[in-house]
Amino acid sequence: MKKTLFFVLLLFFIFPPITIWGKTQNIETTGIAIVIPGELAKQFFYIIDGKNLWQIYSYRSNFPSIKKGDVVIVHGEKSQSRGISRIKIKEQNQIKIISHNNIPSTEKINTSQIKENSGKLISIEGEIKQKDDNYLLSDSSGEIGLINGKSSRLQVKETNKVSLTGVPFYFGNQSYLLVLSAKQNQTEKQKEETKEIAPDLERPKNDFYLAKIGIFLIIIYGSLIFFKKIKKRKNLFDD
Repeated sequence: MKKTLFFVLLLFFIFPPITIWGKTQNIETTGIAIVIPGELAKQFFYIIDGKNLWQIYSYRSNFPSIKKGDVVIVHGEKSQSRGISRIKIKEQNQIKIISHNNIPSTEKINTSQIKENSGKLISIEGEIKQKDDNYLLSDSSGEIGLINGKSSRLQVKETNKVSLTGVPFYFGNQSYLLVLSAKQNQTEKQKEETKEIAPDLERPKNDFYLAKIGIFLIIIYGSLIFFKKIKKRKNLFDD
């Protein structure tokens, strides 16, 4: 009897957690497509709703024809990928395109404004630093973790004066930026060097073109003299 009771209690404590863990959460959300299927990867694309960033995922890449700016309703299974909220779908009919809008304008912010701009398209400038295996962008206000929209590691080097475009989001208590594009900004010194060097770089190219024109003119002039001499000789023989 005691053994049976012990076994029943053991099952009672083991199976409820398994049942809870095994449950999936189906959700529905509406957002605007800022990255379309095939742009960064075939199996997913991204939408934003002004508060959240969502990755819409299909193992078989079973998506309807979606354009940037399309407002879509997505119904599927909620999960996560690298801290990004994900909705997994199986069929195209789990996505409904309800309208088309322009892509939201990109707002320039600093790291102190990340929280109120979570789930929005933003641009931010700063310095990229590597910490362990992670990359961070820091400015005078703070720092934010970086996640490349295409791969699990951001393929950039530590650098100063970079401008990133992407969507900030929170995972736990840490803020991250899904990076969609990066642009290296020149310092004032680099700009001055570019201005000074540019004319020197163009000079050899211009000299080369002038030399080609000169050779071409010499060949034409020489050919005219040659044919003129031949014509004179021909006239002498005819006489």
